[in-house]
Amino acid sequence: MRLISFIKSFHREIFSPWVALPAVYLLFIALAALSYEIPSTARFLLAPRGFFQSSPSSMSYLITFLGILLLIYAALIGRRIRIMTKKPILVAIFLLLILTLRLAFPMSFMLIIPASLGYAALLWYISKNLDNLSLLTPAALLLAVLFSLTILLKGIPILESSFRQSTAVTPSRALFHGFATVAAALSIVVYPRKLALPAIFFLAVLGILSGFKSDAVAVLTSAVLAGLLVKKILLKETLLAALSVLLILTFLSNFIAATAYGAWQISPLLYMFYRAGFTFGVFSNIVDMSMPFGYLKGNALFSVSQEIVSMEVLDYSTPHIITSTLLGPGMLDFGLWGIALTAVLLGLYLGATYRAAKSKTQLALYAVALTHSFILVEVGLQLTSFIFFLSLLYLFIGAGEKEAE
Repeated sequence: MRLISFIKSFHREIFSPWVALPAVYLLFIALAALSYEIPSTARFLLAPRGFFQSSPSSMSYLITFLGILLLIYAALIGRRIRIMTKKPILVAIFLLLILTLRLAFPMSFMLIIPASLGYAALLWYISKNLDNLSLLTPAALLLAVLFSLTILLKGIPILESSFRQSTAVTPSRALFHGFATVAAALSIVVYPRKLALPAIFFLAVLGILSGFKSDAVAVLTSAVLAGLLVKKILLKETLLAALSVLLILTFLSNFIAATAYGAWQISPLLYMFYRAGFTFGVFSNIVDMSMPFGYLKGNALFSVSQEIVSMEVLDYSTPHIITSTLLGPGMLDFGLWGIALTAVLLGLYLGATYRAAKSKTQLALYAVALTHSFILVEVGLQLTSFIFFLSLLYLFIGAGEKEAE
């Protein structure tokens, strides 16, 4: 009996933020470290062919490990936090949307304010109907498809590098990502597997066509996590999703790289190593230039396109989207204080939502938040991520209120 109890307890702990997120981060660090030891990837990372003069510094590894430990501690503290009322969160989302749209697009406030109000109103409406998942789930699926079509009707980003680059920071892409991951998680919770799985893989295909592997990976991962949390999927579905993610991160990533650069000499099986090594190499450079109290003082976190890293850290002549790990933007802006702030805020957020998740809707929303955190391990925290996390939190609290009625 004790063994069965331990297994059940360990099963729950696997999906906790103090186990799952650090495990993904450590796997990423391991891939990065190996990339500098594998000749086929190291020669494209290190000078004269590569971007870096040397392998990542010991300090960059140490700071990352300290950040992970701080995140674990904050998540454990977060599970003691009682989540507050949701009204101030909607105000914060509205204000952050105004700021984000203003920074990303040269739009008039006459357009920005109605757009921000529209998104806030949509969240409010959804929160009022969270007890009607038979309505909300197909609505989320439909919205994801519609936002995908606003991109795909103009072209296929995975086939056109320049179009993919211009699509990266558009509202359509952000809204597709958000609604697709939520729709995938809710689908596995609401529908039988024979209906949910085709819908989820269809959303993943739309993510692939959009040209961003993170969208497809997020759809599949959020669905799997939600299904495991509510015990709705079996081992074979989990393995199928894991295989799909692996194929996306190898062969699809290699195809995108070849499309972008015209020629690509790294084996698809080694692409994940190279990508992790490159991103962590960027973080190592950030550590060198930002110790101890930062360099850009807020400009990195407020760079919606993430192009500032290419200019300030790698000295690119033209702006390019560059990832820098979860802790990268905070380190670049505020040094060690930025590392602490990123780890603590994310840890508290995930710890609090994990503890409070009781209903199937809340478990699905937690799965989406955890999945987004996985993506940020490589991509790095962005202003749009704050909006996404707060939106999920607003709906999370709303689901709890509906459950209590």
